[in-house]
Amino acid sequence: MKKFNRLFFVFCFLFSLNIDAQSFELLDANNVSIDGTTHYVYGTNIELDHVKFNINNLSNSTQTFALKVRQEYSPYPQSGLSICFLTFCFHASTGLFSTQIINNGVGDTIPANSQYNTNLDMRPVTWPWIDCPNDSSIWHITIYDPGNIADSSSARVIYKCVTSTNVGESLNEASFNIYPNPTNSVLNFNSIITGRLYSVLGNEVLHFNNKSEIDISHLKKGVYFLKTNGSTIRILKQ
Repeated sequence: MKKFNRLFFVFCFLFSLNIDAQSFELLDANNVSIDGTTHYVYGTNIELDHVKFNINNLSNSTQTFALKVRQEYSPYPQSGLSICFLTFCFHASTGLFSTQIINNGVGDTIPANSQYNTNLDMRPVTWPWIDCPNDSSIWHITIYDPGNIADSSSARVIYKCVTSTNVGESLNEASFNIYPNPTNSVLNFNSIITGRLYSVLGNEVLHFNNKSEIDISHLKKGVYFLKTNGSTIRILKQ
């Protein structure tokens, strides 16, 4: 009987872990997880007006989810945040530094269906940027299951406005292929390149010449930026 009780306890424990396991996950436009990271989005004021993100594992048509945001910094009083699913938009007000539920005032949850699919646009309403090279908006964004708050995914998103001449800062992730991304060790390139790898704080962590691969297993987990040939590519180290 004692053996049965121990087995039953282990079964219940594992079952509870499975229930509480994370399913929602915030992804960037390239379907790279940004969960738990500080995520930078660079672009001109026009480019930042349409910033695409994805929500992983939002496929059940009966599943509900909630979005909440917290403003850390906005350069101007009109710097709110819009989150849109197709043509349906929800808004967070500027000037409020407490947590805001993004639901357009209708309950705490948004039903997952064909209208609210996995694609969403999150961008700051900061138009026009008065001093583009020096302006940024910072928002903390969380998606969660109201019925199971342990099922959540959060990111700190920094929207950084750059001018069209700042090609070194603008993201261009289609110039060549990097794989796998995310990775926990080696990054492979489809051509021989020279580049520099930076942390999210702008510190150079790696410099290499004429390589078709680099080993980043020694780096801490998180987001990095690889600059090469006038392009900046976002790298996720797992």
